[in-house]
Amino acid sequence: MKGDITRNTFDPLKHFTHVLMQQGRVQLDADFNEQASILLHYIRTLASDIIGPFGGPAANLGFEIIVDPKKLSEDDRKRLKAMNMDKAASGADFLIGKGRYYVDGLLCENEYYAIYSSQPDATPGPLKSIAGPYLVYLEVHERHITCAEDDSIREVALGGPDTATRAKLIWQVKVLPLESGTGCGNIKPDWATLMNRWQPQNRGRLSARARMPADATDPCTVAPEASYRGAENQLYRVEIHRGTGAANIPPTFKWSRDNGSVVFPIRTLDGASVVLESLGRDARMGLKPGDWVEIVDDDVELNDIPGELRQVADVNVMDMRITLDGPVNRHYDENSKGHPILRRWDHAAGDPKRGGSKLDGGAAIIEAGTDTWITLEDGVQVRFEPNVVYLPGDYWLIPARTATGDVEWPRQNDQALPRYPHGIIRHYAPLGVISVHADNSVTLLADCRAGFAPLCYRYGYYGFGAAIGGDEL
Repeated sequence: MKGDITRNTFDPLKHFTHVLMQQGRVQLDADFNEQASILLHYIRTLASDIIGPFGGPAANLGFEIIVDPKKLSEDDRKRLKAMNMDKAASGADFLIGKGRYYVDGLLCENEYYAIYSSQPDATPGPLKSIAGPYLVYLEVHERHITCAEDDSIREVALGGPDTATRAKLIWQVKVLPLESGTGCGNIKPDWATLMNRWQPQNRGRLSARARMPADATDPCTVAPEASYRGAENQLYRVEIHRGTGAANIPPTFKWSRDNGSVVFPIRTLDGASVVLESLGRDARMGLKPGDWVEIVDDDVELNDIPGELRQVADVNVMDMRITLDGPVNRHYDENSKGHPILRRWDHAAGDPKRGGSKLDGGAAIIEAGTDTWITLEDGVQVRFEPNVVYLPGDYWLIPARTATGDVEWPRQNDQALPRYPHGIIRHYAPLGVISVHADNSVTLLADCRAGFAPLCYRYGYYGFGAAIGGDEL
């Protein structure tokens, strides 16, 4: 979550049950956020333990793969026609059924039928006709939403400032060509392998520490013996930009001392010229020549692709216009949708001999190794594991505190321990198997969803003594 927060204190290994506020004490955002995380952890774990890794209520079992809208009720067909969705099954497309479904305890809701090619949070386009079947599956994760992505969050009575942000659950129906097999039973033995392909278990780990450079002689208010020599408390965010790919193309990362929360909504973008809605609330949260910035929008974030990185060449305060060091392969005007924003990052090229970073495409190259420490700034250093997989968007949060002159990071024998990414955590569930034919028609070969009935169905929703699925339970 790229919010302007102090730190993320939730740790499931501590087994805290709730947060207790005390009178006369300073209240921090971390306390409130930890309470919400504790409750969500409990609810989602309970749901996952009872339901299993995925499943939906039999009375409202969602995310059905519908290849023939004619099978729907007359009212639904009329409504779909009014919404210009009645031809969703033509042109190698299909409908996604309304209802609810749980994936690892996360509630996914589809209030009404959606077209696969133009889902609420994905636009994969129509399927291509290929030989062999497709696996249709559900991918779920949480996305951080600020007033830059959803202006309704902002309270206009306050005159402009933002307050809290939101976490939004994103579900996306995706497809994967299958080499063989046309039923759910064929998928089951390979499901763990598929999930490991999408989200590998050997995701790269990061270690963090604070060390004072050997030649650090700059006097300041920070204690001379301090390892972290910054003048302010910070929450560093280290995020993978380009993931692990070909052997000769190293992954890259970017970092921010403000958790990537310094963003500027874009009004227009043409080539290298960008007009922003504002230049930040103050100089510290603003832009200056030499800053590295990333251009992102909904399409970039929802498709798990890194945005284009450019360096600020000039800032025109009067026109709220900045000039980048090179053109961007995207164009925005006043009518553009997708909430385009410009996000500031704080990495820069440094001397590798002193632990600095080498840049490639505007991001820092990951030089992984057991003894390879990369310096961010003010004594904060990170180390990446070698021979592992790094995914775009993987991130770690590193709180740095002036009171201790150190970073908050788990240690053993005074050595920083490697940690898996704090996110993004994705969850998966199979929905079914389809086949796409040469005439672009789609056939449903198998429905792989799992349904469950309420424990008290006899006296509840289904009516007294009702049977489910033809068998009385």
